[in-house]
Amino acid sequence: MKYRQIFINIIVSLLWVYFSWLFLSSFLITHKPSTLIFFATDTATVIFFLFRRDPLFVSAKPFDWFIAIVGSFFSLLFRPAAGFFLFAEILTGIGSVLQLSGILSLNRSFGIVPANRGIKQNGAYQFVRHPMYLGAIIFCLGYFLANVTLWNGVVFAFIIMAQITRIINEEEFFAKDEAYIQYKAKVRWRLIPYVF
Repeated sequence: MKYRQIFINIIVSLLWVYFSWLFLSSFLITHKPSTLIFFATDTATVIFFLFRRDPLFVSAKPFDWFIAIVGSFFSLLFRPAAGFFLFAEILTGIGSVLQLSGILSLNRSFGIVPANRGIKQNGAYQFVRHPMYLGAIIFCLGYFLANVTLWNGVVFAFIIMAQITRIINEEEFFAKDEAYIQYKAKVRWRLIPYVF
C-alpha cells in the first residue's frame, strides 16, 4: 500500500511539472489571468494531495478510481488558445475561489478516490456537500469559455460527466457511515442549493 502511494505521488508530481511548464509558458505569451489561476489552483490541489492523511477506508472499486482520476486530472488535458473573454476570466476566478475553499476546508483530509478520512462539515461543506466539485466545474467552464476549441470542449464534457458520477459514487461509498447520514440530513444539496 505504501509503495503504491509513493508511485502515485511520483506520477502526480511529474504530471504537475509538465502541466506547470506548459501553462506558465502560455501565461508569459498570452498574459491571460485564467491560465495563471489554473496553475495556482492545480498547484494547491497537488500539494494537498501529496500531504493527505491516511484514510480509514478506501474504495476498492476500479470504476471509482477511474472516475476519480478523470475528475481530478482530466483538466490537465486543457490547452490554452487565443482570445480573451472577460466573463470567462471572471468565472475561472469564482470557480477557483470555491475550489480552494473546498480544498482548505478538507485540509489533509483531501483525497482523490472515495476514502473515509473523517466527515468534514465545516467551512465550505456547511453550504453544499461537494463545494470543491462545484468550484471545479465553474472553473473548467470558465477556462473552456476563455479558450474555446473543439478539444477543450470534449475535455470539459468528460469533466462534467466525471464529476457528477464521482459525486454519486462518493455518496454511495459513505452511505453506511452514520456521521455522513446525519450530515446529509443537515446539508441537503450536493452542488447547487434547491437544484441538485
